[in-house]
Amino acid sequence: MSASEKVGPLRVRPHIVKGVETGKVFVDIPERYSDTGGRYRPLFDNRKEAVNFARDLEKRIRKKATTVAPPAPASAQTFRKTAEDWAALQRLKHDAGQKGAGALETELNRAKPLKAHFGNRKLDRLQERDVLQYKRDRKTAGIGRVTINAELAVLRRILNHAGSRHLTVAPVPGQKKRHKPPTPAEVQRAPASFANANANAPLIRNHAPNSRNRNAFSTPASASRTKNPTNPTVIA
Repeated sequence: MSASEKVGPLRVRPHIVKGVETGKVFVDIPERYSDTGGRYRPLFDNRKEAVNFARDLEKRIRKKATTVAPPAPASAQTFRKTAEDWAALQRLKHDAGQKGAGALETELNRAKPLKAHFGNRKLDRLQERDVLQYKRDRKTAGIGRVTINAELAVLRRILNHAGSRHLTVAPVPGQKKRHKPPTPAEVQRAPASFANANANAPLIRNHAPNSRNRNAFSTPASASRTKNPTNPTVIA
């Protein structure tokens, strides 16, 4: 196993995964020399690159350049750039026949206040406080709850498009409707209302008679055929 190499307060170590060296090397930077909130361990393809990086950083530390920032992750892009990528995908869906023109226009309009509010904020820096401030600002501007929730739904789609799952966007809750009990006066009027409704209702529906459905009050054809006793039938 390759030995580690100390460079001032830093140390160059072999990269090991499950007890096996991968051939790569990393520089172990203590917390007090990193602005990541913890130890920073950049990975290099070979020992020479790692040692040169460690020596250069050790010189900067001696010159009181006491912190080193890690490279920004590729996914840490601005909200505006992510919203524009999402909008381009929605236009492509429309061109492919998967989204209607009205739905596309509505979603793009709902994304406008989101881009104006969050702008160039980094996605990985967005917190629940930012979403709450957006809700407050929109309510202060006189925007209704339904419209705000529709905009928040678009916000969730944009975050999902970027693969960001660290932020939960909750809708603005509405006031529950309370069912009031009837007043004593309404209770007293209820029987009379039912009586009037029953009095005005038709008793019998008038169906058009046909061969299969005859009126219950119609006279059967057999009953109308009566024999004349004064003119009996004579059988020859």
